[in-house]
Amino acid sequence: MAAVDLVEAIIASGNALATLPKRNPIRHEGELRERLVLGTRYVLLYRVEQGDTVLMLAVRHGARASRVP
Repeated sequence: MAAVDLVEAIIASGNALATLPKRNPIRHEGELRERLVLGTRYVLLYRVEQGDTVLMLAVRHGARASRVP
């Protein structure tokens, strides 16, 4: 199922931020970063808080990812 594969890819991409959450450059005001969900056209918008805690803000299609939530 395509939907299940997409959700699994999004979760895996978010989980990968547990190691090196600052690996993706800051792209927006407010220290927002983007991470591409591999194999898709989706990106995760997130911010790294104190202690390298990741705050996931949005999952967006790549065509809309440049808009801040």
